[in-house]
Amino acid sequence: MVFNKIFIMGKVGRDPQLKLTDEGEHICYLAVSTEETIKEQNVITWYQVILLGNQAKKAKISLSKGSNVFVEGRLRLQQMKDKQGNPHNVLEISAKNFYSLNSL
Repeated sequence: MVFNKIFIMGKVGRDPQLKLTDEGEHICYLAVSTEETIKEQNVITWYQVILLGNQAKKAKISLSKGSNVFVEGRLRLQQMKDKQGNPHNVLEISAKNFYSLNSL
């Protein structure tokens, strides 16, 4: 049995970016950071979170930079290039669900 599931709770690093695909589907990109202490040092990890359809529209309305969020989805390691053409690894979460934690 193979299983790929991730749960994170973190902060939104920039306002959600909502776009429309060529097929007319809504897609939303979030940058979410988590923080933990390892050997007395704070370690911040950034994730690119992708939401589709109604979840994408809901994220655009309910989240903004600085929002606390819980995300459930699948984790992938993507290699992307920056503007100068240099490769970078990106932790990407294809989100199934998210929950805004701002009202807690």
